[in-house]
Amino acid sequence: MPDASALDRFSHRPDPEPGASWFCWGIWLAMTALAIGFVCRFGPEVPLYDDYALIPYLVGEQAVTPSALWMLHNEHRLPLPKLVLLGAYPSFRYDFRAGMFATVACLCAASALLMVATARARGGSSYSDAFFPVALLNWGHSSNLLWSWQVQFGLSTLLGLGTAALLAVEGKDPRRRALVASGIILAMLPLCGANGLAMVPPLATWLVVLGASRCRSGRPGGWIAFGAALPGVILTLLYFVDYQRPSQIDRATGPVAVFRTSIQFLSLGLGPVATDAWRIGGMAVVGLTIPSILLLCRIGWKNPGERTRAVGLLAVLSGFGVLVLGLSLGRAGGNERSGLESRYITLAVPIPCLVAMSWSLYGPIALRRLVPMCLLAGSLVFLWPNTRIGLEQAIRRKVQSDPVLADLRSGMPPHALAARHSGFLHPSHDELTRALTLLQSSSVGVFRDLVPDPRFRGIPIDASPSSLRLARWDPSTRTIEVTGVDPWVTFSLPERTVVAGIRIRYDHENGGDGSARFKLGWRRSDQPGFPPDQQYDAWSLPTGEDRTMIVWIDAPIDDVRIQPDNRPSTFRIDELTLLIPVPSPPDQAGSSRLRPRNPGLSPG
Repeated sequence: MPDASALDRFSHRPDPEPGASWFCWGIWLAMTALAIGFVCRFGPEVPLYDDYALIPYLVGEQAVTPSALWMLHNEHRLPLPKLVLLGAYPSFRYDFRAGMFATVACLCAASALLMVATARARGGSSYSDAFFPVALLNWGHSSNLLWSWQVQFGLSTLLGLGTAALLAVEGKDPRRRALVASGIILAMLPLCGANGLAMVPPLATWLVVLGASRCRSGRPGGWIAFGAALPGVILTLLYFVDYQRPSQIDRATGPVAVFRTSIQFLSLGLGPVATDAWRIGGMAVVGLTIPSILLLCRIGWKNPGERTRAVGLLAVLSGFGVLVLGLSLGRAGGNERSGLESRYITLAVPIPCLVAMSWSLYGPIALRRLVPMCLLAGSLVFLWPNTRIGLEQAIRRKVQSDPVLADLRSGMPPHALAARHSGFLHPSHDELTRALTLLQSSSVGVFRDLVPDPRFRGIPIDASPSSLRLARWDPSTRTIEVTGVDPWVTFSLPERTVVAGIRIRYDHENGGDGSARFKLGWRRSDQPGFPPDQQYDAWSLPTGEDRTMIVWIDAPIDDVRIQPDNRPSTFRIDELTLLIPVPSPPDQAGSSRLRPRNPGLSPG
């Protein structure tokens, strides 16, 4: 049993801090307004990368069904974010910043819930509560604030921190409605992807243990706690039915790599400013988190009156810990900075937020204000560097998005838009042009000015390569055998040709289940080499038999070079065809076959 002084410490009300509530809500309003203004000023009005997965459903080309919502997207099942986006886009007249505003709303709501819950549980507001909006709404989150698809991170963060807020207020002796609310949140988390799924096991365990305790003691609400845990557990199990791990996910290579990636991820809890000093930043977050875990464990062990709430907050913190571990195991096999992706910031910041809440509620009287105030001071010190980094990223994105809007308004066809902007919009020309065509035919948003693609005629290239590097050519089967890293195979046209695109039908095999790292470049004969802006590099090309892809070029060319893969492999070309726009009226000259400029050149 705890002694009287320990009980007094938990019943102690902090001295009032005059004006703290006004100060915190003023900071919250300012940070919210700045985040909204940030999206208005720099958010692209066009879809980016994964956003295009929703286009067929958005324009009605495919029906929105439960199976479509539950379908895997990489390693994620995202029915809740998909529903949010499919509802938000029409509401914003197909302005694709809608999801960005939804992310701002999630982070805004999460910070407000933390402020309200911490103040109520503590017995009054504190100036240190301003840490929550400063940490969650600063421009360092730009990678997620300026990409609609990342609303999935905003939703899982809101649900995780919303659970913490609920427990701070109701967790001391949760009533039935609090248990039901916890169960609803638990069921929603697996619907937000793997980042939400990771939080389910610790929270479900907390509900099950709480239910068992109440049933054993005869207190009401035990079966409600069991029932609240059930939907989330069932959805978690269903998540892995027919689950297929994406081949491009880099598996962990060992405990050192996992530890490194974990520390990198944790460092992002301080914002992007910690990227260059991630060892220091990551260990600083560890140095804050471990004492917080021990603090919650001690309270749960020593004080029965606070046990339910302290263990519940520990479960939330453990959920984010499972997320750190899962992400590290899944990404540690990549490069040595794989844990420093800027989009992870929104998933890492909740950990310092939970640290601040834990010490505000349970820290010794001398530290109850000091630790949260130090976190606020640190966040204010880092605010400008984080803002500057986010602003630089936003300006780069604006520089890329403005030409896209200009080309859209000029009435450019989809294939030309893909040729110019695929690096910004989507790496696959096939998927991009298909989606752009759907948007154009539906007159959606800024895509209403797109004009349809012209008809194309195909001119097959039957020539052998004019040059090879680290590759062999078999003319009988038209097969490229890659023999080393960074190979190139060049095909020369007999004359300069204005080409809309190149269609390749191929068989590819590299001895593994990973995609090929494909590159294609082109040039004019008056250019000394293949310019960087005239090639598509690091494409993830599907392996297998009888595959087809199109690369849009929309330029006059003399030479084309291909890198089938960056490792030993075979690449058989069943068709290599130039796509030439047919003028209006259509040219009836028909197709011709191009012959090599250097027909006598043999493979080297």
